[in-house]
Amino acid sequence: MDHDERRRFFRIDDVVAVHYEVMMDDEAVEQQKSLRQERLGPRDRIMDSEKELQLLIDKLRTQNPEFARAIELLNIKFSILKDESRDRPGDLYGSNQIIQEVSISACGLSFGYETRIAAGRKMFLDTTLLPTDLHVRTMSEVVDCSVDPADPDRYQKRVEFYDLDDQEEELLVQHLVKRQGKLIGQQRLEAELKRGID
Repeated sequence: MDHDERRRFFRIDDVVAVHYEVMMDDEAVEQQKSLRQERLGPRDRIMDSEKELQLLIDKLRTQNPEFARAIELLNIKFSILKDESRDRPGDLYGSNQIIQEVSISACGLSFGYETRIAAGRKMFLDTTLLPTDLHVRTMSEVVDCSVDPADPDRYQKRVEFYDLDDQEEELLVQHLVKRQGKLIGQQRLEAELKRGID
């Protein structure tokens, strides 16, 4: 497995906002066409510029962390102001969007829900990365849906992305790397604090 493939399959546990719509095959084809068209519209151009800005902030972070943080805070402020015009900040789908723990990589997602969905079914998936509030919108296919061992009243869905835009894939990879870095930093701090107490 080469370096790029390892980056795509790298998986972490995270908290994101998830909205999905299960579709018949013909609906999925139409949604896929619609997504491609939307990527050219004003709303998606704004989202694309936010994603590109986030990628640049991530690159800048290695050279000048304080400056990168300042730009990131300005971007968060702008996103909050933009979201104020909506009914619920950061939420395009109302109650159909759920903030929850997931297992995520640049090629798929695993999350729990109350309903079972058969493997092979197509889904439109909008994943909002937190705290940046950036949306990754793509088509996906259910590869497995089984009873959640931790909660028999819920099902654990595993989906694979398809037709994921290159920029969104890179955004996901950068998000995963950044989250993993924070998790490692927290674990080191906790270990140091524990050693200090002992």
